[in-house]
Amino acid sequence: MKFLLPLLLILLSACGSTKEKNTDKEPKAVLKAETELAMPINLPDPGPDQCRITGTIVSVLPVSSEKNKGLCANHACKAVVKILKVIAKGNSFKQPITETSELTVHFEFTLEPTAGLVPELEQALPGLKVGDSFETILSAPGQKMGMESTPVIYKAFTYNRL
Repeated sequence: MKFLLPLLLILLSACGSTKEKNTDKEPKAVLKAETELAMPINLPDPGPDQCRITGTIVSVLPVSSEKNKGLCANHACKAVVKILKVIAKGNSFKQPITETSELTVHFEFTLEPTAGLVPELEQALPGLKVGDSFETILSAPGQKMGMESTPVIYKAFTYNRL
């Protein structure tokens, strides 16, 4: 028992951080947001009608406030994405996605960083711009009979920037 207290003190002092303290006096909220952005989101396995891909943003489509409501009325939500790799497809995912395909993808929480825009998200998204690579789960809405020639707009909710 006599040796337990000194041993505990030695262990605690050895665990001290060698990291420099922040002397810029940045607000804690900013530091928290940066920490959250650095952590990857745990993307689930794709569901039956979903596909997990890695892709690159080729272009961001302009905001169209007449057709959009909510976040997408004022923030870019659609982009052309070049598929780099198809990681997994659900057994009901019928869309012909291959590597090098270019698709229009609607990002439900915008292409902008979400820390201030969508505070209810468990983890803030870092935002994506032209040239950024990312991994996500895509879902494709079912096409209605007679609408087969209408371009499919895929949906992405969360992603990990690579």
